[in-house]
Amino acid sequence: MTSRVPIYPDPKFSESLMQLASAAEALTIYVFRVR
Repeated sequence: MTSRVPIYPDPKFSESLMQLASAAEALTIYVFRVR
């Protein structure tokens, strides 16, 4: 199991996941500020 350390082997999937997380964080901050 030491040979396969990377959790996200696909760089595109990792990049999209990071973008999704940042978008969700920005959306939550926007909602909290509006309220």
